[in-house]
Amino acid sequence: AGCAADTTPGSARVAQSGAFGHTMGTDADPAQARARALRFLGHQDRSCREVEVRLERYGYTAPVIAAVVQWLQGLGYLDDVRYAQAFTEEKVRAGWGPVRIRQALLRKGVVPDVVAEQLRGGGEALALVEMVRRRFGARAEQDPRAARRKAEGFLARNGHEWDVIRQVVQSALGARVENGRDAGET
Repeated sequence: AGCAADTTPGSARVAQSGAFGHTMGTDADPAQARARALRFLGHQDRSCREVEVRLERYGYTAPVIAAVVQWLQGLGYLDDVRYAQAFTEEKVRAGWGPVRIRQALLRKGVVPDVVAEQLRGGGEALALVEMVRRRFGARAEQDPRAARRKAEGFLARNGHEWDVIRQVVQSALGARVENGRDAGET
């Protein structure tokens, strides 16, 4: 559990001027860094890398950042596995696909092994079928081909693979879509 961050000295950039014009020296107060990190975590759960980047922006040195991250991990406030799990669950409920979730987690600094572990389940199909029925079911009654195209586009934009998209649309809109297809379509 915890972060898979690089905590070696020199891994964090030392800024002369942090965010919002705050100037920090290399001997910045660790208590102040801890307080800033806690305020940052007070709004929502974050990845270790997000906390590191925020502290870097304020100009804290690598040893101070590493100490704060370790302190937060010890308190249980910072855990990339827990963060990735909660993020993945939230985004699956919102209709995001594994490709989009993977990209977002990697952008937030979660290590690839943790991301792969979170996406291994792949049981989002039932929730997607319900979502497609809710969003596109009424349209399928009026114009099945348009409903199919809209549903496929929606799922593709949200990072779902085409084999999953076809399966979900067929399950959600079923005979309405099949009956609305042109004879030449596959």
